[in-house]
Amino acid sequence: AFPEVPFVVGHACWPWTAQAVAIAVRAPNIYLMPEFYWYVPHMPGADDYLAAASSLLRTRVLFSSCYPTRTLSEAVEHTRALPLPEPARRLVDGGNARRLLHERAFVS
Repeated sequence: AFPEVPFVVGHACWPWTAQAVAIAVRAPNIYLMPEFYWYVPHMPGADDYLAAASSLLRTRVLFSSCYPTRTLSEAVEHTRALPLPEPARRLVDGGNARRLLHERAFVS
């Protein structure tokens, strides 16, 4: 109903990770924040986010720390340990957020 409005799906949409990824594939205004759900060992849905960030949705996955569950430095360390291709890593590490915020910035 609102294709021009960006929606950020926070807290990984867990436990509906596969559904969140599927919706993001269909709707280009949906951004995903996996938070710590994609680097906790054996977490259901982690592979969905890793695959999405590595390929089709690499421009719409955002870094997030999930503070206070993880400190910012822990989140950065754990996210950087993920097996992401380098172009996708640069996007997740900040490129996507910069683009999202810059494109939506306004001057009053």
